[in-house]
Amino acid sequence: MNFPTKSQRFGRRAINLDPEVAERIAERLKALGQKYASEFPSKAAEIRSLWDKIDDGEPETLESLYRAVHSLSGSGETFGFPKLSAAAKQCEAVLLAGMKSGQLPRTDAEAGIVSVLAELDQ
Repeated sequence: MNFPTKSQRFGRRAINLDPEVAERIAERLKALGQKYASEFPSKAAEIRSLWDKIDDGEPETLESLYRAVHSLSGSGETFGFPKLSAAAKQCEAVLLAGMKSGQLPRTDAEAGIVSVLAELDQ
């Protein structure tokens, strides 16, 4: 994880920070990223469990799976895992389309789940 130490981006703006403040922020973000990564095994287990139940045909399962993947799409990049975030965003789009249409494109969804799990399992 590489976090800026002299200049920090907030949204579209870059602001200059006092080097000591920047260092404290970088250390805190690194610690949060490590804590976030420590939760990967439980997140992966939840996604696997939900995917295993997807054929039961219960809409709540697909919605729960969508929420689990959706939570990774934003938080992944925030905590220094842009590949996880990108994989989750792609998977999220497939799951959302399936929720809206009532027809989950199984092959695309499975590819998305596999991609997300691969990032969580690293």
